[in-house]
Amino acid sequence: MKSVWFYCVLGLSCYFFGLWQLCSYRKFLSNMMGMTVSMSLGMAAGLIGGYTPVLYYSGDLFTSTLLGIIIGGFFGLLSGIPIGLICVLEGFFSGLMSGMMGAMLGDMISPPQKEYLFYIFFVLLLCTVSLVVYLIVQELSKRNIPTKLNVVAHPLYPLFLLVTFFLILPHSFASGEPISPQPIIIEAKEFAYSPNVIRLTKNQPTEITLVNKGNQEHDIEIQDISISHLQINQQSNHHGHNQYATNVVHIHAKPGQKSSVKFTPNTIGTYQWFCTLPGHKESGMSGTLIVKE
Repeated sequence: MKSVWFYCVLGLSCYFFGLWQLCSYRKFLSNMMGMTVSMSLGMAAGLIGGYTPVLYYSGDLFTSTLLGIIIGGFFGLLSGIPIGLICVLEGFFSGLMSGMMGAMLGDMISPPQKEYLFYIFFVLLLCTVSLVVYLIVQELSKRNIPTKLNVVAHPLYPLFLLVTFFLILPHSFASGEPISPQPIIIEAKEFAYSPNVIRLTKNQPTEITLVNKGNQEHDIEIQDISISHLQINQQSNHHGHNQYATNVVHIHAKPGQKSSVKFTPNTIGTYQWFCTLPGHKESGMSGTLIVKE
């Protein structure tokens, strides 16, 4: 995610450059143009601002969306301040909506595509800032006011930026190929797991396989763990547990069978797992899951 943070800083630097130009030349813009500019800047910056909480709260849709709304609304508010109160409202609600959208989209898609989604947001912000500067330069040219920003006066300049960034910058991101899950195999028998301590990496897809070598049914349940992209492959019909909850991992296998589950851990921490069959946990069937950064 280092490349994401780099382009996040670069994109927001471009945003504040556009905001600076807007503050400097506000008096040359009409009210309608000011409203359009503030709304566009608020939406473009709100997408990136709304995306950033996903880097810390991946899998926690409520928290990331709430923070995305706050951050997006803040950038929208800033975008309208140089113009006036109406533009403040326009920019605020535009940023608020795009911040929510950025957070929700960033949390819903799989990790290999997260960086490409951010890259799209980055290019949109860059093109928006370029268009804002272009509109300012056009207004200055009508009044014969000299400026050093004439390089962006050509209407094809934003298109040039768009093509250039889509052709060059994606190479700094991941290839976009699916990440192979980290394989973990746990053997169960009466009444113990082997191994009984496993270590995972935050945001890395994982596949845990339970191999039942005992003479009784056994399972594994990990509770209160933040996960995403849960996929269950079980050979037996075992009910009574919420296997599809976003904070529970449950695997069940009959004697001589095996079952697996794929998921992505979203937060670091130490979690306990155990067998939910009556008396098995009390007989020693428990283990520890450690999620590290």
